[in-house]
Amino acid sequence: MSKIEFSLFKKATPETDFEESLGITRLNSFIFMLSDIIYILVAWLIQQNVWGGEQMGFVNLPKATYTQALIAVGVVTLISVAIQFFYLPKITSPAALLNKNQISSLNELGYRLNQAHLLRIAVAQVPAILGLVLYLLNGNIPHMIVFVLVSFITLLLIFPRQETWDEAKRLFRK
Repeated sequence: MSKIEFSLFKKATPETDFEESLGITRLNSFIFMLSDIIYILVAWLIQQNVWGGEQMGFVNLPKATYTQALIAVGVVTLISVAIQFFYLPKITSPAALLNKNQISSLNELGYRLNQAHLLRIAVAQVPAILGLVLYLLNGNIPHMIVFVLVSFITLLLIFPRQETWDEAKRLFRK
């Protein structure tokens, strides 16, 4: 009996074909973009079915405490965006990966690019997850949506592009 493998569950390894690693990396990005939309849907479903359409949360912090939490999440979001666009490119770009690693094959490079992109996805998800936490605390969907949108836009901006992977291939062959 042959093994049936659903492509959604593939992961990149150092032996995975370079182009297949790009496809897996793009799929990972897409799934996390979809998760941002799901956060909003889940929040709306909770609000409608658990709280009867009222703006409330599981904790309902006092206004001053919630404002402090909102500011803290805003600051962490700004820091994560700064890290995403000013620091991570220095350590996750094809040139940086080739400079600090002994990469012996194009397939291994694809794997390293995939791993580097997963790090960028994790940092991009920070605002969405914190926005969801804020929502669960006090039930404020508009605040959550702002943080989820920051995450979603960041994921769009860092989406793996063919040109970047082609550049990596060119640098590897030098």
